[in-house]
Amino acid sequence: MEKKYLFRYKNKRGEPKPTWYVRVIVPPGLRQGIGKQHIVISLETRDINVAREKRHLVVNNIRMVLERARRDAEKGITQRHKVDPKEFLEAARIFHDGLVFLSGDDSDGHGLSNHLFSDYIEQHLAKRYRRDPVTGHFIDVPPEIQSEIARGFSILQGSRRKVFSEVLELHLETIRQHTTYQTMATRKARILRFLHWLGTDPFIDEIDRETIRAYLRKDLMKQHYSSNTIRCHLGDIRAVFSWAIENGLLQSRDNPASGLSRLVAETAKAIREKGSGHWQVWTEEELLKVLAAVVGHKRPELLPVFVIALYSGMRREEIAQTEMNAVHTSHIRLPARSTGDSTRCVPIHPLLMPLIDKLKGERESGYLIKDFIGNPTRDGKRAHHFSDTFSSLKKQAGVTRQGVVFQSLRHTFYRAAVGAGLPVHAIDAMTGNVTPGLSHNTSAQGPDLKLLIDYMQAVTHGKRVDRAVRAAIKLY
Repeated sequence: MEKKYLFRYKNKRGEPKPTWYVRVIVPPGLRQGIGKQHIVISLETRDINVAREKRHLVVNNIRMVLERARRDAEKGITQRHKVDPKEFLEAARIFHDGLVFLSGDDSDGHGLSNHLFSDYIEQHLAKRYRRDPVTGHFIDVPPEIQSEIARGFSILQGSRRKVFSEVLELHLETIRQHTTYQTMATRKARILRFLHWLGTDPFIDEIDRETIRAYLRKDLMKQHYSSNTIRCHLGDIRAVFSWAIENGLLQSRDNPASGLSRLVAETAKAIREKGSGHWQVWTEEELLKVLAAVVGHKRPELLPVFVIALYSGMRREEIAQTEMNAVHTSHIRLPARSTGDSTRCVPIHPLLMPLIDKLKGERESGYLIKDFIGNPTRDGKRAHHFSDTFSSLKKQAGVTRQGVVFQSLRHTFYRAAVGAGLPVHAIDAMTGNVTPGLSHNTSAQGPDLKLLIDYMQAVTHGKRVDRAVRAAIKLY
């Protein structure tokens, strides 16, 4: 498997971590200007196939950065002449802490520290910016640099106000002894993402509830993260503010990041419904395109998961969790998991019989589908990483219609069953889609299993699709 530019960090035991990164070596002539020997960017995926698809775009972007740096170097404008706004804040802290230590009193060093800091500013700005011949002030200094200089003078005046990044470092140092490295690294990355969105490093008391709410609505919710992931982002911000309040770094006792869970739930639901456009039934052409893409694919589980969902209405995780002892001659028994109505017997469609026999092979125990994309999650979900690979494959096959996703295969099966003349209560019994109503039996066990098996034989997705599925199973 070709892995050029791809790598994974290793843990303390020397084992590779799951997330894939792109690493590009910086040419020796540009290292002084770039300030790095190589550029590393996370692909934010654990799937090697998704990483291989993403890397080309990332590598091209890195090459553009290197080419721009090369042109700047030829013009004599290298990175080392650029002024980093954070340098001024760090210098102000050094001058303040050093003079307080020498004089023993915060007030005694104000004049000297201001003078030293002013000289420091003069030296650094003179490298990059021109002076106004009339006023003597520097021209075209970016607002972020002016803001950091103002904060630096605030520190020199003995103010206890701290910028958010400084509070973050103090917080991480405090919890280091009783928190795992991964938790700290994740929290730091999420806070820095928030600061990157702000475009500055403000004092912690300048961040209010409206700012965090804007970050939630304008950034986090547009990433199509799950509700749980968004709550984790807000939880890390809330944890830093809580620590700052407990340690007297904030005069207010109100945490601006608290109480936003309701907004997360409402917005996540609205985004999800808008993004999906509600689930759509697959057309024959779309089914044939994806079927052709999964046949012979390097991920062997794609074909069985796809056709089993198409001809049974089973959910992705239900297929992944199906064990050998649950597969009987004519049906699959699904045990209770997250919901009571998911407990049911699913008849095996005649088209799937040869595939089920191949999957069972000579094994008597274990999962029906042995291998699955990625490692299981902490709560044991095997199909968590399946959706990324399937979505990528679906787009490559030319199926891009909104609402046509793996989950909508259940709706496609439901529509095919209705078209075959099956009663609604029988279809609900097969799919586990039981709801209260006159035609939905929620108290009894539903129709007899033998009757459901007879019903299943009538389900079809059209002669072309059935023929293609039969041929694909023979090649599997």
